Amino acid sequence: MARPPQAQPALIFIPDITGFTKFVTETELVHSQHIITELLETLMDSNNTGLEVSEIEGDAILYYRFGEEANAENILNQVQEMFIRFHEHLVRYNNRRICQCGACKTANSLTLKFVVHYGSIALNQVGSHTKLFGKEVIVAHRLLKNEIPHHEYALFTHPLLEACETWNKADEFAWAKFDTGKEVYDSGPVQFDYLALAPLKKKLKPIENLPPIMTGRPIKAIELEQSFNVPIEILLSRIVDLDFRPKWSGIGIKKITPHELNRQGTVHQCLIPNSKDRPEFITENFKRENNKFSFDETEVNGRFSNRWILENKGAEKTFLKTQVWIKNNFLFKILFYLFFRSKLKKNARENLQKLEMLLLEEYKKNGKWQKGLVL
Repeated sequence: MARPPQAQPALIFIPDITGFTKFVTETELVHSQHIITELLETLMDSNNTGLEVSEIEGDAILYYRFGEEANAENILNQVQEMFIRFHEHLVRYNNRRICQCGACKTANSLTLKFVVHYGSIALNQVGSHTKLFGKEVIVAHRLLKNEIPHHEYALFTHPLLEACETWNKADEFAWAKFDTGKEVYDSGPVQFDYLALAPLKKKLKPIENLPPIMTGRPIKAIELEQSFNVPIEILLSRIVDLDFRPKWSGIGIKKITPHELNRQGTVHQCLIPNSKDRPEFITENFKRENNKFSFDETEVNGRFSNRWILENKGAEKTFLKTQVWIKNNFLFKILFYLFFRSKLKKNARENLQKLEMLLLEEYKKNGKWQKGLVL
């Protein structure tokens, strides 16, 4: 007969993304999943105090740590590191995004809060999974619902403060004044101190501008135009979608960061059929001007670039220009015109016709346009 799990004192640490439910239910599901995944990975990459992951709970990560004594400076620094990196990621994403779907446009409204608790818990083995077990785990989760008058805060329970011998120095490492609070649950009353996190936003690093890849005065070597009976936001989202692109371009795509939504700075590799050449492209130069969108996908060595220009011509009409720009180099220009231009132009025209056909099939199938959809 298996022995019951033995309870041990442990630190319980929960970063929780606020606004998750509304974000997922009221925006495009596929893109909201991508964005939440990136944010959770950002939080996990920010773990620098040896916290163990018990489970990922959709919008939160349940961390724990046995053994090591709780330390005020480490705990506050950990909160600060996760909060700053979380918001830097959101600011960077909003600054560099191209997609105009609801999920992508409202991602920067997501917020973050923390509950940090201390108490006796056990590890419960369920099949191949290990889960935290005990009353204190329940208490920590209940504390995510409280009356703290801030959207973003870090809550530290009094059992944690009592277990942490250095908490009397916490003011030295805090970025704001501590306030106190109390909640009463069916398990009993819980007292806590808390810090507002808003002051930490002053510490966010400015988002660096991406330098242009193609310099000098490039030459426009190809230009194609086509009208689509498709809303501009839909056409833009499908062209930008690297997972969807092989369906109409005939070229395989390998994203350097697999789950990343295409944005300025995203790098992808083109897997050209019957060729060992694997050129890499970086997305850049996104512009939005009145009723126009444009962006470039430039070969990382700056030899050539694909430019997409979309203009809104009505509720469900979009005018698309696609251009190929090449490096202003005499020898490269001669080689391009002799061996590549005609074939690339022919393929591009066929690809645009296939893209239009796929989009109209999508509309017939669903009876409506679905923003942010990855087919």
